[in-house]
Amino acid sequence: TAGFVLLLIATTGLLWFLTGKLSRMQIATLVMVVLFGGMTVWLNDDRFIKMKPTMIYLLFGATLGFGLLRGSSYLQYVMEGMMPLQDAGWMILTKRLMIFFFGLAILNELIWRTSSTETWVYFKTFGLTLAMFGFFMTQSKLLQTYSTDEESSDKS
Repeated sequence: TAGFVLLLIATTGLLWFLTGKLSRMQIATLVMVVLFGGMTVWLNDDRFIKMKPTMIYLLFGATLGFGLLRGSSYLQYVMEGMMPLQDAGWMILTKRLMIFFFGLAILNELIWRTSSTETWVYFKTFGLTLAMFGFFMTQSKLLQTYSTDEESSDKS
């Protein structure tokens, strides 16, 4: 973990040096990795490692929910350069992703508190990855419907 944190700091610094800019997503990723990676190394506690996905998903869900309460999509703020969507599409995707993150937080808590470490590791490695992939696959209709890309809107 410590090596990964240092590597990400170095590569992000190099990217900034070479291009003179960083995307919001790159900055957010760096902050999260340094914060949670640093806490993992500092605490060196199995319970924290198992609770970390819960904390991250709760943080993501709460952040998205806070933005929705304010009438804006923080997801759009971070990712709009990567996915061209209409504002309404961003709001719908943000609501769905907020619910999904809260669901993952609950699921992680249930798994790590009721299963063996080996089962939790398999769940975290494969289950969460497949869940994330599945979630975004099920959003393809939304992405197609609310796309601002001219080719996609001509087909709708």
